[in-house]
Amino acid sequence: RFLLDAPTTSGGASGASGQSGSTPTITLSDLKVKIAANDREIAAGGSSEAYKDCLYLKIKWAREVQYRVGPSGSYFYKRHDASLGSGLAGGTMAFTDPYGSELPATPPPNAGDYQLIGSDAAWFSWKYPGVVDAIRPLPAREYKFYYSPRPKAYIICDGTPDLEKKRQEVFITVTAPAGTLHEAFFDPVTIGTTVGADASNGVIDPDEFTVGSNDYEIESLVWDDDDDEVILTLDDHVSLSGKTLDFIELDGSIDTSLNVSDATVNQTAATWTWSLTSAPWEDGDTLMLRIRETG
Repeated sequence: RFLLDAPTTSGGASGASGQSGSTPTITLSDLKVKIAANDREIAAGGSSEAYKDCLYLKIKWAREVQYRVGPSGSYFYKRHDASLGSGLAGGTMAFTDPYGSELPATPPPNAGDYQLIGSDAAWFSWKYPGVVDAIRPLPAREYKFYYSPRPKAYIICDGTPDLEKKRQEVFITVTAPAGTLHEAFFDPVTIGTTVGADASNGVIDPDEFTVGSNDYEIESLVWDDDDDEVILTLDDHVSLSGKTLDFIELDGSIDTSLNVSDATVNQTAATWTWSLTSAPWEDGDTLMLRIRETG
C-alpha cells in the first residue's frame, strides 16, 4: 500500500501499469525518495503520532482512489444546486447537505468537518451538520465551490485526496431584486485624502455593468474628506436617471442610499458627485453596492 501508483488489472490479474499479470515493482532509489518525502512531511507536521497515523491513512486512501478511476480518467461526481437572494445578511443559510439530516443533532467526538474548495469558497462557511452559510451579503451571480467531507483522522495532515475533494460541487445562484441595474462587493480603503475603491485600491467587484448593449466600468467610488463629497466615476457617461446607489452592511441593512437625482453630474468627466455632511463609509468596511431603480 506504500506505492502510490495503483496497478492496472487485466482479466483479473493484478500488475503494474504496462505489466499486466506481473508483480508491481519499485526501484530502491525511488523507494528512498518516497520515504524521504514522507519523513519531511512528518517533520513539518510536528512528528506527532497523530500526524504519522494521518499520513499512513492519506497514502492508503490516495492509492485506493486510483483504483476507482475509470479508463477515461473519470471519477465520482455529484452536482448540487441552490438559490439565494442577493444582499442578505452574513450568516444566511445558502446550502444544506441533503445527507445532513441523517447525522445526529450533536456532533460525535470523532466527527470531522467539511472543506469548501474553490475561488468562491471564501464567501461561504460550513457548520455542523452540513449547513453552508454566506459570510456576507452577496451580489447577484453564480457561485460555485467543491464541498468535501473530511474525516477527523485526516484533518491534521490534510489527507483527503484531490479527487475526493472534488466529488461534490455546489452551484448557488444568487438573484437580485427586480429593478436592479448592478451589484458588487464594495470594500473601501484609504486612498490619500479619500476613502473608497478604484482600479488599484479597495474592492469593487464586479466593476462592469451593462446598459442597453453597452458596457460601462466603475473606475472609482470614493469619499473625498477634503470636500465632504462622494464621487462616482465611470469610464464613459451613461444616464443613471431614476437610479439609487444602496450600500448594504454585513447584517443586510442599508447603511447609506445615494439618489442620482441628488448628484451633480459632469458628463464630460463621467462623474456623479454627492455633497454629504459626514463620511458614509470608513477604511475596512465590508459593504455591498446595489444600483437600483429609485422607489
